Amino acid sequence: MFAAQIVSFAAYPTKTDSLYTLLHNATSPADSLRILYNIHDLNTKDENKHLNATLYEVARRAGNTRAQLDILRIIGNDYLGNDSAQTLVLNEAMSLPHSDEQKETVTFLRLLIVSTRALFTDSDDKQKWMLEALDRYSTRTNRTDRLENLEQLYTVCIYLGSTIQSDLLEKYLEESEDMINALPFGLYALRNMYYAHTALIHTTGGQFEKAVNADRHLLTIMDQMEKEYRANGREFKNYNRNRYICYRRMLCNYPALSPEEVEEYFNRINALAEESDEIREDIESTSLPEIYYRMARKEYDKALPALARVTNMDIPGSAALKPRLYKMLIEAAQATGDKNLLLESLIAYTTIQSDYIKSKSAERYRELQIIYDVDRLNRQKNEIATESHKSKIKLQSSIIFISAISFTVLFILCMILLRLYRRAKKLSKGLAESNMNLKKERDVLKRTQNELITARDAANRAAKLKTAFIDNMSCQMQEPISAIAGYTQLIVDSLDDKDRLRLEKYSNLVMLNTELVLTMLYDVLTMSDLNKKKLAIAKSYISVKTLCDVAMNSVASKLQPGVHMVYAKENQEDIEIYTDPQRVQQVLVNLLQNAVKFTMTGQITLDWELDADKSHITFSVTDTGCGIPADKSEIIFDRFERLNSYKEGVGLGLPISRTVASLLKGEVVLDSGYTDGARFLFTIPCVDSSR
Repeated sequence: MFAAQIVSFAAYPTKTDSLYTLLHNATSPADSLRILYNIHDLNTKDENKHLNATLYEVARRAGNTRAQLDILRIIGNDYLGNDSAQTLVLNEAMSLPHSDEQKETVTFLRLLIVSTRALFTDSDDKQKWMLEALDRYSTRTNRTDRLENLEQLYTVCIYLGSTIQSDLLEKYLEESEDMINALPFGLYALRNMYYAHTALIHTTGGQFEKAVNADRHLLTIMDQMEKEYRANGREFKNYNRNRYICYRRMLCNYPALSPEEVEEYFNRINALAEESDEIREDIESTSLPEIYYRMARKEYDKALPALARVTNMDIPGSAALKPRLYKMLIEAAQATGDKNLLLESLIAYTTIQSDYIKSKSAERYRELQIIYDVDRLNRQKNEIATESHKSKIKLQSSIIFISAISFTVLFILCMILLRLYRRAKKLSKGLAESNMNLKKERDVLKRTQNELITARDAANRAAKLKTAFIDNMSCQMQEPISAIAGYTQLIVDSLDDKDRLRLEKYSNLVMLNTELVLTMLYDVLTMSDLNKKKLAIAKSYISVKTLCDVAMNSVASKLQPGVHMVYAKENQEDIEIYTDPQRVQQVLVNLLQNAVKFTMTGQITLDWELDADKSHITFSVTDTGCGIPADKSEIIFDRFERLNSYKEGVGLGLPISRTVASLLKGEVVLDSGYTDGARFLFTIPCVDSSR
């Protein structure tokens, strides 16, 4: 009878009739709460808008504070976009008895309000609020309150994520994750909010592996939450819609997935679609899971129709996906030879990229503003610390001075008593002079130390700005250069045979120089990744012949007339090694390109040998070129070092090769005993040491 006064039964669908019958017969608020939760879990989101207030009132009457907090979190999520309503929910949560869960719920609701403001306000207001949050975080006095620190830092992350994507955001996201994982209660809602936000940011930024890892965390959280709900009697609660979003996003980031994982997640999506009309309708209307699946499997002919259709659709929330979808469309059109569609998609993609470059320029400008403001805040903080330090030094100096006077007086009195006044006076004078000299030396040392710290900080900031500029310019130049190559090839392909023959050599020159520029850009980006220690190593078993064939085919077109390239083990039995295929090919291609560049006549030989216990393999690249002087055998591995300034390149190939070899626990050296040209030796482990 208690629940019957609150709920109108006629407003709900017939599928929950049996639950409403039980609810009608419930004798206590606790029984009503359990049944209402099951009804809530069976209803749609729109149906629950009328039920949430009733559910909260029943939880209050039952004295179940945990249920009240849970319902307030649900209501706060439902009001995303309405910060006034969310503020009312926050005030209600703050009025409940304090506990670890209550405090974390308050933090969660405050961050929901920040998310609403970040989504639905203009960039100037977001910039202002972000700087205020950054100022509060940088100048906070209570560094032991984990929730307060998390709220301040993650507020900065939310505003940064809605305006720019930078290394600063990456740093703050990692710090936020550590704070969330260290919370005493470990509220699922906070972790869910963080990983959902992080997955979106990394997906938009093209950081596929990080995005997939974030979604894996989300799936684990869903499994844990469902397990707890089942244990508490909520047998109808499920997160199928949320799982579908995670699996779809993971397929979107298929470069970070193995073929087996692609199959597994696609099959899970299809299984969810069989259970949910909503999911099935989404798949049928957008075809996004099918597109990602086909592109991951390189089934371009099957992906092409859906891609052509979806790129012309206005899917809610798909603005960030448009460039990615057009890149897939270009890739599929190239693979299938559909030149008309390729031309149309290139034109559309160029327009999108033009807008993207403009937006990225604005982002970089805002990022520089933020870096400047952060630096200003740090300077202010350092000035405060310096003033405090000076006050302490002044106090210490006063204490030392008073102590010295007291000691001197006591010493003189002792000398008077011992009738050694004159000698004591001389000693006191000498002590005072020594003290003054020490003070002068201390002051000189402190000034020198401060100057060195200032110079070091300035150098570090300059180095960071230089690295950010190089990375930004390298990344931004790749797309336009690739577009130049694509358009050049399209122009030549669209001409008749007569004009094609006449213009083909110019097209080849454009393609060659484009390839050279891209190679230099890739070298710069690779060296940047190596500097940041971002280059990942993914080992697997691979055929040695396959590695050598791929490397030789990559440089075969650049051989000089009359120069032959030979694989010495062509007629011998192939073997498999355990290593990172991509990194080994990268080193072999660099060494072969170096040989091709300096060999005008003769032969280039690629060979390999196993050591005595077959635990290491040594690749050798031998040429009959001009050779390398013995005194230059180590200098050539320095960055930007080039023995011949007239040859193309920026002098990064050999340094990159040596660094990559080091990551593989190996080395790259010049064989100084070979004098008919140059021979480089590349040695790495070739077995799985974990077995």
